[in-house]
Amino acid sequence: MSKNKKINKINPEQQNIINNNLTGFTKNISSSTQQNLSIDTMIRGLRLGFITQYRQILSGAYIQHGLIQKLISQPVDDAFKGGINIKSNMLDSDDIADINNYIEDNNILDKIKETIKWGRLFGGAGLVINVSQKADEELNLDKISKFSKIDFYPADCWELNMQYYQQNPSVELLEEIPYNFYGERLHKSRVLTFKGRQAPSFYKRQFRGWGMSEVERLVASFNQFLKNNEIGFELMDECKIDVYSINGFKNALMSEAGQSQIEKQVELTNQLKNFLNAIVMDSDDKFEQKTMSFAGIGDMMKENRMILASDLNMPITKLFGVSSAGFNAGDDDIENYNSMLESEIRDKSKQLIIQTYRIIIKHLKDIDVEDLRVDFKPLRLLTGEQEENVKTQKLNRLLLLVNAGLVDISTAKECVNVDNLIAKDLDVNDVLFKDMTITGGTNEGF
Repeated sequence: MSKNKKINKINPEQQNIINNNLTGFTKNISSSTQQNLSIDTMIRGLRLGFITQYRQILSGAYIQHGLIQKLISQPVDDAFKGGINIKSNMLDSDDIADINNYIEDNNILDKIKETIKWGRLFGGAGLVINVSQKADEELNLDKISKFSKIDFYPADCWELNMQYYQQNPSVELLEEIPYNFYGERLHKSRVLTFKGRQAPSFYKRQFRGWGMSEVERLVASFNQFLKNNEIGFELMDECKIDVYSINGFKNALMSEAGQSQIEKQVELTNQLKNFLNAIVMDSDDKFEQKTMSFAGIGDMMKENRMILASDLNMPITKLFGVSSAGFNAGDDDIENYNSMLESEIRDKSKQLIIQTYRIIIKHLKDIDVEDLRVDFKPLRLLTGEQEENVKTQKLNRLLLLVNAGLVDISTAKECVNVDNLIAKDLDVNDVLFKDMTITGGTNEGF
């Protein structure tokens, strides 16, 4: 062996540097458990911007994407299904019938629903009360009569600019005229508001005193849904590819004449394949077809639908029309959906509805109804047989109350008319059978 051969030795100081570098490197390699516990993992999944602040994007998404329309409109339409029942000790059945007819003829309920839809889409909206009073003064119900002109306009939060909110977040409590409606200053009593879900105080000012759009919680899963659809389209375009193996292909590409000949050859081959169902090629050339598999795409789309349904809080049967699988009839999903309608639509819109109806009642009947109550129709649809059984039970209960002397004939007739227990309305003022006793579960007193 050569005596000049040097043996490189590492001194203790260098060894410590190497060990420290390796230790730091291994510490920087986070395990899956550490990533699950790290705040950075959650931060990477957050967006810096909010779609609630982009009016044009939300408007375009509502117009172009049916899924966004269904998220916004379907729950509102389902919540108001069947109409609204109004109750008050100051109104009789004839008054209620007149009010319902006026609301139907003037599409008042549709305007209320539109207000709620814009509130869900943009994070807030308001039903503007248009009467012959100054817009920047408090609404005076005493000045409304049957001779007054009255109308309602559903406006989104971008039309109702809360001009002072950036300087003072408590503007709704302190400012009597907070709204600027196309240059017109509106008193807060002239707008019946419906707000989306409230944001934490850290972001609340960015939403100008309104709430969050319902689309806000849908951005991640909806982007995934769009991406999956794009992948499906790309696979459909590329699912079958013709592969030509042409002898001397590379050499032919070196000249324009050779390239032109190859293009003509492939074109002619495709024409023969399409029209004659036959391919004629040189013995040295080869032809084959490659197809792509769609395995796994369906499972991926199914999983994405489940994520969307979870974010929307709507069952898949409502969103995509897909029936429930296995032994599940979908009743539990519908019950959860109905609970969402009760809490997020019906409960939040009751005050808006009551205030609107009070103005209409003052306009029609010149009565300021302070004990007005509104009830929605049941969300569960009954079969024809079930409806008849319910009517029969209600009618028998009325008969028992009349026999017990707790309800007179006139009141019982009003209840029959309100609940449509029989095919024809009864005359409340007809007292022909007033003193007759009802027995045996019959309706002779009617």
